[in-house]
Amino acid sequence: MERIRTNEAAINRIREMASASAICMLITTDSAGARHNRPMGAVKIDEAGNCWFFASKSSGKIKDLEANDKFQLVFANPGSDDYLEIHGAAEVVCDDNEIMAKWSPQVNEWFSGGPHDPELCLVRITVTNVFYWDETTENIQRLSIATTVVEQSMAA
Repeated sequence: MERIRTNEAAINRIREMASASAICMLITTDSAGARHNRPMGAVKIDEAGNCWFFASKSSGKIKDLEANDKFQLVFANPGSDDYLEIHGAAEVVCDDNEIMAKWSPQVNEWFSGGPHDPELCLVRITVTNVFYWDETTENIQRLSIATTVVEQSMAA
């Protein structure tokens, strides 16, 4: 029997590196195959390693998501030579409970209607690949947030 187990150490490392940068670059691909880079406010990373951020339902990033759900996030902290690259599949989440749980007063800057703004939604990126560089490594490192565990039962 196989099961997937969350790699908590990897998720903590992602959180640590992402929180060191207030801004990340979100990279999407539109229906014509063109790539778009956008600065985004810091994301929330949940206990499963999913990345969350707020968006407007009518924004270009949501239009891009409808054409291609593959998103990329790039974080840079040049002061400490830390760089983080996250790849994943994105989806729109319009759940009021999720919005309230992730709401921060800083989001008011973009959504003056608060957490009940009709244009407000969340984007959840389910992480597929994570790469990073930091001051302790000379080469790119890969983090795996899920590991396959093989369980064997002992026959009686």
